[in-house]
Amino acid sequence: MNGCIICGTTPTDGAHVKPKETFDSEEIRRGRDRVQNIISLCQNHHRLFDRGKIGICPNKSRFIIQKPDSSEIECQEIQHQLNIRDEYISYRNSSCEYKVKFRLGILPQDYGSMCDSC
Repeated sequence: MNGCIICGTTPTDGAHVKPKETFDSEEIRRGRDRVQNIISLCQNHHRLFDRGKIGICPNKSRFIIQKPDSSEIECQEIQHQLNIRDEYISYRNSSCEYKVKFRLGILPQDYGSMCDSC
C-alpha cells in the first residue's frame, strides 16, 4: 500500500501508534519505536490520529474516526493487515477522545462498540 491506510491519499507520513517520546533511549536505539509501530497516514489523518480522534479496534479490523469539527463518529474497515503490536494499540486507544473510546468498546459501558460491525 502506497497511500494513506485510511483514505489512500498520497503523500503519507509514518505515524507512530505509540508516540516516539514514550520510548527510552535504549528502546529507540534498538528500533522499538519503529518496529510494529508505524502506519502510513496522510497529513489530515495523521493530525486526527495524534489528536485522539482516530482509534484502532483491538482486533485490528476497523478504524473508529471522529470527524473533524464534529462529534459524528464513523467506522472504516481496515483493508490491509496491520502489523502493529497490541500493546501499542492499547496505549494509543487509551489517549483517544471519549466518544472514540466509547465506540472502540474500551469503556466500562462497552455496549457502544463499533468494532464488530460498522
